Amino acid sequence: LPPGVTVHPERQVLGWFAPRAGRERFFRREVFPIFIIDDGESGALYYGFPQYKVPGVKLGLFGHFGETANPDQNAPEPTQRDEAALRRCLERHAPDAAHTTMTMTACMFCNTADHHFILDTMEHGVLLAAG
Repeated sequence: LPPGVTVHPERQVLGWFAPRAGRERFFRREVFPIFIIDDGESGALYYGFPQYKVPGVKLGLFGHFGETANPDQNAPEPTQRDEAALRRCLERHAPDAAHTTMTMTACMFCNTADHHFILDTMEHGVLLAAG
């Protein structure tokens, strides 16, 4: 990492949700964009992707619940609380995408303290882009 930059691992949860029957076509990548939702009511920032290769709309919550993670262990499995947080977003902003939870997974993200991206050049012409 560039000098003076530190990162901390955070637990992150992603969910894939099946759209309501007959509404799937509205969530294909040809018509539904990658998105960020600033939920002013809760102050949460969500991000998501249209259906592409894997069925269902993919959704995550930036910073999730602010849970730190241990990189030497697997992130704890998703819980009902995790699912409820993601589902609330879809039900509020894209209700036709919130029919059925297909699957969820937990992973780790490494973020800088200020949550800014890291863009730098490294040895041997390697470009570092992370965040």
